Amino acid sequence: ASINVSKSVNDAQLMSVSAASPVSKLVDDVQLVSVSAAPSSPQHVISSVPKGPRETSSTETLFLGSSESIKCLDVYPLELRFPWEPNTRITCPVTLTNRTDHCVGVWITPICQDPCSDLHFLVLWEGKRREVPCSTLYRRVGAHSTLVLQMTMEEKQLPPPPRKVGKFEVVMIDLGSEHVLVRSDLKVKLNYDFLKSMKESGREIHRAMLRAVICDPSSCQAAMTHKLVPVTSTQSEYRSFIDAHPTETWILMGDTKGWVSVWNYQTQERMMVMKVTKVDTGETCSVHSIKFIAGEQWFAAGDDDGWVHVYAYTTKDKIKEFEAHRGKAIDSLAVHPMGRPFLLTSSANDTSIKLWDWSKNWMCTQTFDVLSNRGVFRLKWNRGDTNTFSGVSFDKKIKIWNIDSTYPVTTLEESYNNDYLFLGSHERLMVTACNQEPLVEGFDSACIWDLQTEKRVHNLGMRGDTSVIACHPTLPLLATLLEYRIVCLWDARTYR
Repeated sequence: ASINVSKSVNDAQLMSVSAASPVSKLVDDVQLVSVSAAPSSPQHVISSVPKGPRETSSTETLFLGSSESIKCLDVYPLELRFPWEPNTRITCPVTLTNRTDHCVGVWITPICQDPCSDLHFLVLWEGKRREVPCSTLYRRVGAHSTLVLQMTMEEKQLPPPPRKVGKFEVVMIDLGSEHVLVRSDLKVKLNYDFLKSMKESGREIHRAMLRAVICDPSSCQAAMTHKLVPVTSTQSEYRSFIDAHPTETWILMGDTKGWVSVWNYQTQERMMVMKVTKVDTGETCSVHSIKFIAGEQWFAAGDDDGWVHVYAYTTKDKIKEFEAHRGKAIDSLAVHPMGRPFLLTSSANDTSIKLWDWSKNWMCTQTFDVLSNRGVFRLKWNRGDTNTFSGVSFDKKIKIWNIDSTYPVTTLEESYNNDYLFLGSHERLMVTACNQEPLVEGFDSACIWDLQTEKRVHNLGMRGDTSVIACHPTLPLLATLLEYRIVCLWDARTYR
């Protein structure tokens, strides 16, 4: 159930208030009027969680402020499920989303029913053990941003007691545009006076309860983990490059030793292996980029001397080799995603990008100017507008070209990786790894851009390698890499 509150809280809705917390003391200062049904949104309700000494209600979420706050401030998931395995470090990410125009402060406090609980001593935030297990963790989330925090359970030989439950109170407060916190570790105490001042100034206050549970891996459908088995080339000390087939469960790999192989990542079997060689001399070529040309059952490999080699991966026959960037390693290839016979090539040491048409015997039909003293890398076609493509320049800019224009039509500043994000037939979005001021000190950012307005619409902050970004070609899904080689799959509509 939720509680409607009148007078000084603007008809606030109250749910699950801890009797000893500053939030509950603030609630005691207002007049309780009536009880209504809890919000239907599943992210705000958890059922069947045992009550602790600090809890006076069976519900699990508190909300003070306008009704828009439920849409603007979000904690997800509310149940952290740890699929326990012996001697294994287990991590569960929590997303804190702020859709307001202001900075939001977040306080996470363990509800320590038993200070000696195994779960509280096992749980780490951001890979670090808390000096005081029941102390409050404070973080700041910027406007229109989502912050990922990782709760980690350390390795242990024996499992915790069955159905062990750990609980955490999360309070999110709109700090207002004038309230600037430049460091996340500033000691902003969540006490009664601070909460009262926030309420009196009309700030939004949102509270949620997290619970952490131990579960059997076979029953933890919400926490799927996969061990990554490395697939290496014959000479693992050489640099490797990969591509994924658009429809098959295949990975194409090439390395600077000249080896190329195709693997089935479901069966983890190698389906084909060969070496890339020059036609006239038989000399082995050092592979620096590689791509499937799936519609023709080919692959293209760029070497360190500026040549492109095209093979049929079913027969290993060479289809074509041609010089694309004389004497300069080809660092990036991009095959048109919608079946047009186009291949883009670029080199870090060449200030031009070239478009090749294999239906015209691999003729170069267009050259694009990078407008920089070096080339670009990470070429990508836009599936939403297949006449455009992008590349990352070495001055950390994302540049976008139209195939009918020699010069870039759009430039996004301070970014060093990108992918096109599908969110609807009329929306043109791009995700980039950003060099902007981080949302929280020590965190990296991935930024979502509206390509029509050339403005950021949302930021994703996390500890990890934000240079690793991938988007699903036809679904609103994107993947980022967190610490400890954890891949985080996002719903781009909800930022969860």
